[in-house]
Amino acid sequence: MGQRILAAGASAGASAILVAALLCLAAGAAAVTPGEADVRYLLDRVAASDCTFIRNGKRYAGADAARHLQRKYDYATRKYGDITAEQFIEHVATKSSWTGKYYLVTCPPQSTEQRSADWLRQMLEDRRAP
Repeated sequence: MGQRILAAGASAGASAILVAALLCLAAGAAAVTPGEADVRYLLDRVAASDCTFIRNGKRYAGADAARHLQRKYDYATRKYGDITAEQFIEHVATKSSWTGKYYLVTCPPQSTEQRSADWLRQMLEDRRAP
């Protein structure tokens, strides 16, 4: 009988080690890469901005533009894995994958349109400035 208790205790100990190992793996998988942190920052800036984002000739508020870019980013990371902020700007947030038209941004008080890639690069540069 003592051997069964000892075996059960060993089994419980092995289970505890397995659970701890899985938790460590899950925590490591949830770690945010520098590229992902930069992209999250850019998406937050888009969502919080007072700018108007123009996609295929239609105007969108920042929050709507951020949701669209988030969907494109999610697709890109599922397809290609982790991408840098520069890759996000160049391949995801620059133009329509359907029409090839460049995304534009206009911010108050100016009404000048600029390409989204230029606006996002400036946001990224500001983030990385010392």
